[in-house]
Amino acid sequence: QIGSDDVAYSLAIQSDGKIILAGFSDDGSNKNAAMIRLNSNGTLDNTFGTSGKVLTDFITNRADEIKTVKIHALTGNIVVGGTSSLTSTNSQAVIARYTSAGLLDTTFNTTGKLLLDDASGAGTYFNIIEDLAVKSNGKISAVGWINQQGLQWSSNYYGCRVNSNGKLDTTF
Repeated sequence: QIGSDDVAYSLAIQSDGKIILAGFSDDGSNKNAAMIRLNSNGTLDNTFGTSGKVLTDFITNRADEIKTVKIHALTGNIVVGGTSSLTSTNSQAVIARYTSAGLLDTTFNTTGKLLLDDASGAGTYFNIIEDLAVKSNGKISAVGWINQQGLQWSSNYYGCRVNSNGKLDTTF
């Protein structure tokens, strides 16, 4: 347990049998994206992050959640997708990449995080990444949904592809 409210939405099993659980941890004042790594016997892997745990603020003063976690088979990097919410009707989708040790990978968009366009200039949006796939070349295909409040349509599917350097693939 990290906070007073911890939720795992996704898990990934590394080639060495270690298990990564990803979701969020809410300590009552701040909800952070969260991951823990367990050894194959179920004990906390203290070599991952800080004593086996990784907490990330995707955007400061927002509620951050990881919805999906994947392992890049060739590098061992950990790729996550999720959201960073300001309110229940305003959020921004996020893709982040971590090293196998649980540190944000700064070779990915210089910060380890890619905050996807929230299109908030035209209304209040809720945007979220629900699943992703990592190709052997490091490109990431991500899917989710976007909801603009107050329009006739309520939700649309969302998809994007990201290059291995953390920039959107404009050929997609």
